[in-house]
Amino acid sequence: MIIIRTFAPYLAVLASVAPLVTMGAPNGQDGQAGKNGGDANDPIARQQRVALVEELRLGSVDGGAEAFGRVSGVATIDGGTLWVADEHAASLLRFSAEGEFLGAVGRRGSGPGEFRSVMGVRSLLGQRVVTWDPGLARVTIFSSDGEVDFQFNVPQAVVLRDRRLLHTDTTSRVWILTHVATGPRREGQETWSVFDTTGLLLETVRGPVPDIRGPRFVRRRLAYTQMYAFTERTISAVSPCGYLVRGRNDRYRISWGAAPETTITVDRDWSPIEIRGDERHDYQLLEDLFASRRQVRPERVPSAKPPFWHLAVDADCRIWVARHSVGRLASDIQTGADAPRSLQANRDLLWREDRVFDVFDERGKFLWTVELPHAHSDVEVARGDHIWVVERGAYDETYVVRYRIAEH
Repeated sequence: MIIIRTFAPYLAVLASVAPLVTMGAPNGQDGQAGKNGGDANDPIARQQRVALVEELRLGSVDGGAEAFGRVSGVATIDGGTLWVADEHAASLLRFSAEGEFLGAVGRRGSGPGEFRSVMGVRSLLGQRVVTWDPGLARVTIFSSDGEVDFQFNVPQAVVLRDRRLLHTDTTSRVWILTHVATGPRREGQETWSVFDTTGLLLETVRGPVPDIRGPRFVRRRLAYTQMYAFTERTISAVSPCGYLVRGRNDRYRISWGAAPETTITVDRDWSPIEIRGDERHDYQLLEDLFASRRQVRPERVPSAKPPFWHLAVDADCRIWVARHSVGRLASDIQTGADAPRSLQANRDLLWREDRVFDVFDERGKFLWTVELPHAHSDVEVARGDHIWVVERGAYDETYVVRYRIAEH
């Protein structure tokens, strides 16, 4: 096992056969230099910062082929062709690397290549893509030109409208979430079924027990990514390298590996971000409201945020750690005595956090901290020095944007 411990402002690598090595690591109150904390004049901190350079923007507020309904997944294949899953249209939209619309694949229905709903799209080896239809409990594999290669059903799958139910790995295995446990001891524990591209079940992989503690209501962000309201829990994510990445967010500790002897653990110091004043007051009102609906005793909103709230792994097996950041009031929604009614209708609009990620390579080396330009956005694909992001516009329209990661 290799243990990687981060001590701001340095990253220390500890291994049983290696001496202590130090290199740059995040600094500041919430781990990011510059805007969200830390000293922008610190040369080590400057080396960590990356800029996002916009290269391509797809989407329109006026309609047409580029006007997306509800984006439920994005994938890229060799050569740069972009596949966008549109849940509202029940189809896949294809674009060239230059942004030219290449046509739609699929339509609403239940026949071959048709969808009752399309939820998630992932790339496979050989320039193919795979999609998941929760309405039909069906996996469909398409060739690069949009023809159906194969499809199979997974009747035991969890029927949720969530693109995170579908993953692929570098050996073209297809991961489908097939069980989420209930009950006090294993609540939320996930089980993944892993198939080959002919639908043969290869193995099942059970995730960690979340051991959820704290407020239970969910703050929903753009599309389907969920941010729990400062809940302490064990989080996991599927890696395309064929294993689960796991992290407990009551501390900054994340582990991954295909076997115990090859497990890498990142254990990093962090400075808590306090939840103060109106932000804490408003979220307590929300917790009270939703606890009353569940007919349970409400939890107290903590005085500080956990270090992170989500984990994801990109096409290069890099781990993206979504960190909490300082909350800011995002609208003119009334707070105070009338807050419960306003919050009930606008719970994801009142307080926002910047979308900030720490990124580590597969060996555990810290690479950079990335901040997305817009709070209402999600990273869909990251490969090499490019990321594809889904963003929400001023009129609630949706854009798919390609950025280049440019190190300072």
